[in-house]
Amino acid sequence: MQTDTNQLTQLPTQEQFQTLVTQANSGDTTALAALRQLLDNQPQLARQFGNLFEFAKEALIGHIAQKKVLLAESLRREAKAMERDLAGSKPTLLERLVVRRVVLNWLQLQHVDVTLPEPTTKKSLARKAAAERAWAQSLKNLDLVRSRLVPQEPVAQPKKKLLKRRVQQTNGVPVNRIHEFVGGN
Repeated sequence: MQTDTNQLTQLPTQEQFQTLVTQANSGDTTALAALRQLLDNQPQLARQFGNLFEFAKEALIGHIAQKKVLLAESLRREAKAMERDLAGSKPTLLERLVVRRVVLNWLQLQHVDVTLPEPTTKKSLARKAAAERAWAQSLKNLDLVRSRLVPQEPVAQPKKKLLKRRVQQTNGVPVNRIHEFVGGN
């Protein structure tokens, strides 16, 4: 592939990209400059290849599932659902980062549970305890982050309902009854 840095505003083919990466990895400074410009011009590539969360998640899933495709695909979906559910609809950057740590620590704990179902040695017990502590700490961190966040948008408060009571007489005895709901501020 020609590594003219002025021509890297469009996405290269997969073959061209792989050639550029191989050349840059082997120390070709011209290829490295071209790769840098490509990443500057196409930031989605930097996000895709620089996403260490996805890299770590895939590594853990690979260790847990081995070559069991169904298990790997199921774990991917479970991790994605956990990330989505914990992050909520409008997470801040800090919340997203902590949620990702929760997901990774959950996968790490699953890996330990699979590889050491009944730890017997001091080392295996320590490894399992460390994974459990990391998982618990990541959940505490998420709770801490959320407890200290200032809401981005004002939260609409529902109108309070005031109860208006009226004393009624039943057989000459006063009985309190809720008469009606009245909207208020």
